Amino acid sequence: MFGDSYMKKKRLCFFVFLFVLLVFVIYCYFVVVNRKVEEERLFLAIDKIGESSLLEDEIVSYDGSNGYQEVYDGVESYLRSFREQYQKVMSYADNSKLTTMLSVSNYSEDGPLFENSLSYLDNLSEEFSSDVDLLLSYCEESKIEEYASNLKLSNYYRELFIDYVKSSKVFEQLSNYRDTFLQSEEEMNSVISTSRSVLEFLKTNGNDWKIENGEIQFSTEELVTQYQNLVDLLL
Repeated sequence: MFGDSYMKKKRLCFFVFLFVLLVFVIYCYFVVVNRKVEEERLFLAIDKIGESSLLEDEIVSYDGSNGYQEVYDGVESYLRSFREQYQKVMSYADNSKLTTMLSVSNYSEDGPLFENSLSYLDNLSEEFSSDVDLLLSYCEESKIEEYASNLKLSNYYRELFIDYVKSSKVFEQLSNYRDTFLQSEEEMNSVISTSRSVLEFLKTNGNDWKIENGEIQFSTEELVTQYQNLVDLLL
């Protein structure tokens, strides 16, 4: 009798163990499957962002769970920062003081030494260089990794952020922007450099020019030609 009771308990424990094991396997299966589904949905959402211009705030619908949503939000945050930096760099082209640097009014106000103007150009050049370098960094893998390290994500989601941004159309588009930004940098540096050259020329020849009837007048035709050749570089 005791043997039968023991065997029944043993069989019961065995079936309970099998049931628990089966539940565990099913749970693990659905966890893995759910993770794969979430990862695929997340990547598709990130990749879709890269199908439109990153310079515009395009809305891509995504509603993820747990850390997946945080990863997506991190990508959107990264691109917002990128766009803000882009707008900041582009604003230099509309700098009113720079556009009027070689005007008769500025020649009258700050010439012939142009201390304020030359100092302003030095500061502007330094600020622009810093801002454009930051903008260019958004197109680099190292910036993505740096940005991810500051997000409040676990290691798994942080690596997901890095891997998915790098392998998506988002990074492909960021990389393509790089040449355009470098060209813009070259053009702006040329404007600043040429403006400085013109002012240095006027400073050096301070006794040989004057403002008359709203125009700059030089004492010799040679100086007129030299001045015009410098100004033409801005055209």
